[in-house]
Amino acid sequence: MPAEPARRRPQRRPHPWTSIATALRRRMARRDERGDAYSTVIMVAIGVVLSVAVGGILIEKFTDKANSIDTDTPAVTVARY
Repeated sequence: MPAEPARRRPQRRPHPWTSIATALRRRMARRDERGDAYSTVIMVAIGVVLSVAVGGILIEKFTDKANSIDTDTPAVTVARY
């Protein structure tokens, strides 16, 4: 009876995200970051201005709605029999 050949385990393929993450790391390592500070500061400033504006609009709408709610308690009449 001949000996059975050794079985090879199938090779595992790397997860797709692994290769994407590796490519991004390589690209970030090669990237020249000079001059990025100004564009980053400008983008953050625009984001802050937009969020403050949206917050102000929402606070105004919520305050107007809260002030328009009727809080007077109706008078209760007692029925007499």
